[in-house]
Amino acid sequence: MNSLAQGTLLSGPLAVHPLLDSIRDTLTSGPKNAESVAFIVGVVAFVLLVVVAARVFGRERGAAAQHQVDYLTIAVDVLGLSESERRDLQKIARRAGLQQPVAMLLSPANLAQAAAAAEIEHDPHFRPWLDELCQRLFETPLPDPQEPPGQPS
Repeated sequence: MNSLAQGTLLSGPLAVHPLLDSIRDTLTSGPKNAESVAFIVGVVAFVLLVVVAARVFGRERGAAAQHQVDYLTIAVDVLGLSESERRDLQKIARRAGLQQPVAMLLSPANLAQAAAAAEIEHDPHFRPWLDELCQRLFETPLPDPQEPPGQPS
């Protein structure tokens, strides 16, 4: 600000108040070293407070977002499968390392891929059960996971 504007703005009836006198002195003489350090410390403390608050409140929302819906259970209910079939499908999905286990119920090829990834091809219980399940759900036998999609078996 030029000196004429400073004189006009910082003098008069408003300059009577001690706070305004302090502001006028700071504007005319510049900040003192102690005031600069106090301002920087205050800004840093405020930023740290905001970061900590964001982490605390963000963690609460993150925990709620991590609660996922079990779509496999919903699909099992819709398809009318039994509780033991649901457990077997969950076991296959866990062994196969599927992030979304319900994906294996979308097609016979997906079911065959999950079975191959779970390495249950030689299990005497699972292979006949999977063939029967595939026949019930898709009206087709369980395909070979190595066979390209769309090729007749």
